[in-house]
Amino acid sequence: MFGECRRSHEAGWSIMGAVVVTGVVTIALGQMVVTSTHGVLAAKRSRDELTVRLAASEVLNRTPPTTVGGAVAPSAPVAGWFDVVAADPKTGALVDATGKSTPGGTKILRQWRLSTEPSGPVVLSVSAALVDDERRPVDGPDGAAILLSRSVRRP
Repeated sequence: MFGECRRSHEAGWSIMGAVVVTGVVTIALGQMVVTSTHGVLAAKRSRDELTVRLAASEVLNRTPPTTVGGAVAPSAPVAGWFDVVAADPKTGALVDATGKSTPGGTKILRQWRLSTEPSGPVVLSVSAALVDDERRPVDGPDGAAILLSRSVRRP
């Protein structure tokens, strides 16, 4: 009887249970981090896309130019037919950003064009795209661009 060791039929289950619970908690915490990160990135992308859409709409709702001309992206900007703006981080208002550095370096390049056909309507088109400080379009998931058009009365 000396040297005999009695073991319960439940021996080792508490360690096994702790390992399983630790694994489940680790996986759950990892998923929470991934979900949170995705949510933050999606919110930023939505904000950028809305800002670009509002910037283009603001030009589209102005009184149209009286002369035909201009260009929209991807064409190069035409003098007098484009501007560079950024959203003020405090107010959200669009402010002139030509030649200025902006937080994060993100600006919006707006280009517009007034075109007409002899028998067709006059069309005002506006493109807006996120650009960096050197006016290069921001590509990939951080980029946002839009093209809007509307018919206007002949000038």
